[in-house]
Amino acid sequence: MAAADGRPQELVDKSRGARELLQQERFRVAPKRKEGEEEGAGAADCVGESLALVQQSKRHSKSWAEDFRSLTQRTRSLLQAGRVFAVHQVEGRRRHARISLEAGRLCLHALADHPLTVWASTLQVSQVVPPSPPCTVFLDLSWPGRAPRRVHIRLSPDTPWGRQFLMLCTGQRGPSYRGTRLYEVEDKGWPGECVWGGDYERNDGTGECVLLPGLEEGEERRPCRAGDVWGEGRRGVFGITTRDCQVVLPCCFFGEVVEGLHVVAEAAQHSDIKEVTVVDCGVVL
Repeated sequence: MAAADGRPQELVDKSRGARELLQQERFRVAPKRKEGEEEGAGAADCVGESLALVQQSKRHSKSWAEDFRSLTQRTRSLLQAGRVFAVHQVEGRRRHARISLEAGRLCLHALADHPLTVWASTLQVSQVVPPSPPCTVFLDLSWPGRAPRRVHIRLSPDTPWGRQFLMLCTGQRGPSYRGTRLYEVEDKGWPGECVWGGDYERNDGTGECVLLPGLEEGEERRPCRAGDVWGEGRRGVFGITTRDCQVVLPCCFFGEVVEGLHVVAEAAQHSDIKEVTVVDCGVVL
């Protein structure tokens, strides 16, 4: 919003980023130089005002982030109204992630290209999402006849596999697990039973699905336990073990199902595992 003289009025939306404000400033016409005024002085005034706007935006953003983390009544009301989003912009592509309050937990859902509502309150993804594990992420699984149910996975320790899994739960690198399917059950009904998923490229287990190098780092040999989340080799698909196994296998263990293992176990028994879909995913803040 601009005043009659072309100058920006008081910042209305506290969450508006400094980038947007500076973009507005680029199209402003520098004031006419007064008689005797040195050339460039008007432009310097514009630059000074732009820097002031940047600092003001940073202060407002910090204040809103603090309100968000402390879950003030205002923040709770905004969350309940579905008006809180995190913004992420890479190479000119701007996407938004819905933030919800569910069972007392703040959850950031995978980034999407949907437009923001007019009265949305926004944060930067970098203000709320941890840069690397340890953290807790979630997958919402559904299949015909079953409503979506949530699986919480604790990612730990900090490994390339854990970082990639976090990125694919938030969509910060572009792709995400949302819309992918489980594609195989290994040792169904036997010790060591596990489900395979995460092929965001082909959805059938043949994709490479590598965002980060070094996925094979941290490989260890030990028996699999129910709830283990792991990768194998350099490919980016993952397995979730649903039954203990005493066989020692070389795997990159990077997470553990802390809630919802029964959902994964039920999915493993479904008649067609390829009907099991990750309808949503994200990270617990």
